[in-house]
Amino acid sequence: MNQQTLSGTWRFRQANTSTWFPAQVPGGVHTDLMAADQIPDPFVEDRELDVQWVAEKDWEYNRTFTLRADLMAEERIFLVCDGLDTLADVFLNGVFLGKTDNMFRQHRWEVKPILKADENELTICFTRQWSMSLAALQNVG
Repeated sequence: MNQQTLSGTWRFRQANTSTWFPAQVPGGVHTDLMAADQIPDPFVEDRELDVQWVAEKDWEYNRTFTLRADLMAEERIFLVCDGLDTLADVFLNGVFLGKTDNMFRQHRWEVKPILKADENELTICFTRQWSMSLAALQNVG
Protein backbone atom coordinates (compact mmCIF):
# COMPACT_ATOMS: atom_id res chain seq x y z
CA MET A 1 0.00 0.00 0.00
CA ASN A 2 1.38 3.37 -1.05
CA GLN A 3 0.65 6.00 1.62
CA GLN A 4 1.43 9.63 2.47
CA THR A 5 0.74 10.63 6.05
CA LEU A 6 -0.83 13.98 6.81
CA SER A 7 0.06 13.85 10.50
CA GLY A 8 2.30 16.54 11.91
CA THR A 9 2.04 20.30 11.91
CA TRP A 10 -1.33 21.77 10.98
CA ARG A 11 -2.95 25.05 11.93
CA PHE A 12 -6.25 25.69 13.71
CA ARG A 13 -8.58 28.47 14.72
CA GLN A 14 -11.92 29.05 16.32
CA ALA A 15 -14.47 29.11 13.50
CA ASN A 16 -15.34 32.57 12.16
CA THR A 17 -12.18 34.17 13.58
CA SER A 18 -9.06 35.24 11.74
CA THR A 19 -6.27 34.13 14.09
CA TRP A 20 -4.61 30.82 13.26
CA PHE A 21 -2.44 28.89 15.73
CA PRO A 22 -0.10 25.94 15.14
CA ALA A 23 -1.56 22.51 15.84
CA GLN A 24 -0.26 18.96 16.10
CA VAL A 25 -2.16 16.06 14.54
CA PRO A 26 -2.90 13.66 16.07
CA GLY A 27 -3.95 15.88 18.92
CA GLY A 28 -6.79 17.93 20.25
CA VAL A 29 -8.00 21.48 20.56
CA HIS A 30 -7.31 21.68 24.31
CA THR A 31 -3.68 20.62 23.95
CA ASP A 32 -3.25 22.90 20.92
CA LEU A 33 -4.75 25.85 22.83
CA MET A 34 -2.46 25.13 25.79
CA ALA A 35 0.59 24.99 23.50
CA ALA A 36 -0.44 28.38 22.07
CA ASP A 37 -0.78 29.81 25.62
CA GLN A 38 -4.49 30.48 25.03
CA ILE A 39 -5.84 28.43 27.95
CA PRO A 40 -4.48 27.07 31.24
CA ASP A 41 -4.08 23.34 31.79
CA PRO A 42 -7.66 22.13 32.43
CA PHE A 43 -6.39 19.17 34.47
CA VAL A 44 -4.91 21.35 37.23
CA GLU A 45 -7.14 22.20 40.20
CA ASP A 46 -10.58 23.40 39.04
CA ARG A 47 -9.37 25.05 35.81
CA GLU A 48 -11.65 22.79 33.82
CA LEU A 49 -14.41 25.25 34.67
CA ASP A 50 -12.37 28.08 33.12
CA VAL A 51 -12.06 26.31 29.77
CA GLN A 52 -15.56 24.91 29.32
CA TRP A 53 -16.12 27.52 26.61
CA VAL A 54 -13.78 25.53 24.33
CA ALA A 55 -16.32 22.72 23.98
CA GLU A 56 -19.01 25.24 23.10
CA LYS A 57 -17.17 26.57 20.04
CA ASP A 58 -16.56 25.24 16.54
CA TRP A 59 -12.96 24.72 15.40
CA GLU A 60 -11.26 24.54 12.01
CA TYR A 61 -8.09 22.56 11.32
CA ASN A 62 -6.23 23.18 8.09
CA ARG A 63 -3.15 21.87 6.33
CA THR A 64 -1.55 22.35 2.94
CA PHE A 65 0.51 19.58 1.39
CA THR A 66 2.13 18.55 -1.85
CA LEU A 67 1.21 15.11 -3.09
CA ARG A 68 4.16 12.83 -3.77
CA ALA A 69 4.57 12.08 -7.49
CA ASP A 70 4.55 8.31 -6.96
CA LEU A 71 1.19 8.53 -5.20
CA MET A 72 -0.26 10.86 -7.85
CA ALA A 73 0.59 8.19 -10.44
CA GLU A 74 -1.76 5.71 -8.73
CA GLU A 75 -5.12 4.96 -10.37
CA ARG A 76 -7.13 5.58 -7.19
CA ILE A 77 -6.30 7.67 -4.12
CA PHE A 78 -8.30 7.82 -0.91
CA LEU A 79 -8.25 10.31 1.94
CA VAL A 80 -8.52 8.18 5.06
CA CYS A 81 -9.28 9.71 8.47
CA ASP A 82 -9.27 7.82 11.76
CA GLY A 83 -10.66 9.28 14.97
CA LEU A 84 -12.34 12.48 13.82
CA ASP A 85 -14.06 13.48 17.05
CA THR A 86 -17.09 13.42 16.27
CA LEU A 87 -19.06 15.85 14.10
CA ALA A 88 -16.90 17.24 11.31
CA ASP A 89 -17.14 18.53 7.74
CA VAL A 90 -14.20 17.59 5.53
CA PHE A 91 -13.05 19.67 2.54
CA LEU A 92 -10.23 19.06 0.07
CA ASN A 93 -9.25 21.97 -2.17
CA GLY A 94 -12.55 23.64 -1.33
CA VAL A 95 -14.60 20.58 -2.35
CA PHE A 96 -16.90 19.19 0.34
CA LEU A 97 -16.10 15.49 0.84
CA GLY A 98 -18.58 14.67 3.56
CA LYS A 99 -19.66 14.78 7.17
CA THR A 100 -18.51 12.53 9.99
CA ASP A 101 -20.58 11.58 13.01
CA ASN A 102 -18.67 8.77 14.72
CA MET A 103 -15.17 9.01 16.17
CA PHE A 104 -14.82 5.24 16.26
CA ARG A 105 -15.14 4.74 12.50
CA GLN A 106 -12.62 5.13 9.75
CA HIS A 107 -13.76 7.66 7.17
CA ARG A 108 -12.63 7.27 3.56
CA TRP A 109 -13.20 9.33 0.42
CA GLU A 110 -11.86 8.77 -3.07
CA VAL A 111 -10.06 12.02 -3.91
CA LYS A 112 -7.91 11.45 -7.01
CA PRO A 113 -10.03 13.79 -9.23
CA ILE A 114 -9.77 16.56 -6.63
CA LEU A 115 -6.04 16.38 -5.96
CA LYS A 116 -3.56 18.72 -7.61
CA ALA A 117 0.03 17.90 -8.54
CA ASP A 118 1.19 21.00 -6.66
CA GLU A 119 -0.24 22.39 -3.42
CA ASN A 120 -3.42 20.91 -1.90
CA GLU A 121 -5.45 22.18 1.05
CA LEU A 122 -7.28 19.97 3.54
CA THR A 123 -9.73 21.60 5.98
CA ILE A 124 -11.66 19.84 8.69
CA CYS A 125 -14.35 21.81 10.52
CA PHE A 126 -15.28 20.39 13.91
CA THR A 127 -18.63 21.21 15.44
CA ARG A 128 -18.14 21.56 19.18
CA GLN A 129 -15.50 18.84 19.29
CA TRP A 130 -12.14 18.35 20.88
CA SER A 131 -9.71 16.22 18.95
CA MET A 132 -8.41 15.00 15.64
CA SER A 133 -6.51 11.82 15.07
CA LEU A 134 -4.76 10.48 12.00
CA ALA A 135 -5.26 11.52 8.40
CA ALA A 136 -3.45 9.98 5.46
CA LEU A 137 -3.67 9.63 1.70
CA GLN A 138 -3.61 6.05 0.49
CA ASN A 139 -3.78 3.90 -2.57
CA VAL A 140 -5.29 0.61 -1.46
CA GLY A 141 -4.79 -1.30 -4.66
